[in-house]
Amino acid sequence: MTGRRILSQHAFDLSQGGNVVKYFAQDQSGTELRKWTYEQKSGIWIPKTFVFNYKTVSPDILGNTNRTWKVTFVGNIVNEPIPVSEFSLKALGYKVGERLTDRRTNLPAIDDIRTWEERLSRELTVSPAPASYEELPLDFSAPLLGKPLPDLNDVNLPVELAMDKAVLVCFFDLNQRPSRYCLNQIAETAGTLKKHGIAVVAIQAPNVDEKTFGEWLKKNEMPFPIGRIQDNEEKVRFDWAARSLPWLILTDNEHIIRAEGFGFDELEDKIRTAGDAR
Repeated sequence: MTGRRILSQHAFDLSQGGNVVKYFAQDQSGTELRKWTYEQKSGIWIPKTFVFNYKTVSPDILGNTNRTWKVTFVGNIVNEPIPVSEFSLKALGYKVGERLTDRRTNLPAIDDIRTWEERLSRELTVSPAPASYEELPLDFSAPLLGKPLPDLNDVNLPVELAMDKAVLVCFFDLNQRPSRYCLNQIAETAGTLKKHGIAVVAIQAPNVDEKTFGEWLKKNEMPFPIGRIQDNEEKVRFDWAARSLPWLILTDNEHIIRAEGFGFDELEDKIRTAGDAR
C-alpha cells in the first residue's frame, strides 16, 4: 500500500516470562491495541487474559468503529514433555533394511537415498558425541512430582536435611531481580515455615566465582542454608527439572516432591496440599 505509514510498538515483561504483553499499531485509518497477561504453571508461562481493541476512522457508510474483545483463558493444562526418543526414526516406524530419503543440507554430499543403518552410521560421524547426560533443553526435563528429592551432593549444601521435616528448595540467581525478591519473601516467612516443620534451602544455580558468592552471602544474611552449583549447571538443573529461575520445590516430611515450579504466592496452598498427601 503505497504511502501508508504504520507506527507499531511491542512491550515485553520480564516478570511475565519475557512474553509480549502489549502491542499497539496506528496509521491514518485508526488504531489497534492488544494486551496479554500470563500466569506460570509447572514452570511454563501460559496466557491468562487477552484484550483486543481497534478503532477505525472510515469515510464510507460504516463511519467510525470502536470494538473490543476480552478473553479469559480457563482450564489451561500443561502437557507433559514428550520424550525426544518419540521423534526417532525407530519410533516413526522405520525398520532395518528400509530405504528413506534424507534431503537435509547440513550433511555431507552423499547420495540421499540411504538405508536406516547407513543413515544412522552417517549421523554418528557427523553429530558431536553426546555428553554423559542427554544434551536436551531444560523444557524436556522430566517433572519430579511424586519422586524423591534428587541427590544434594551436586549443589554443595553446607547442611544435611533431616528426614522428619518437609523441605522447601529454591533455585535462584543472585544477579536476577525476581530471584532476589523471591529469596527475600522466603526469608521473611522462614520463622513461620520452621514452626510448620519445613526446612528451607536455597541453591545458586548459575556459576559464580567463590569471592563473589562469599561477598553476597555476607551482605545478604539469610536464615537458611545456601548452596551453589559449581560444575555442570545444565546437568544439575536438568536433573532437578529447574526450568526457570527462581524455581521452587516442596517436599513432604519423607522428602517426596509434592509441588514444583510454583510461585511464592502459591506456597501456602502447596504446603496445605503437601500435608494432605502425607
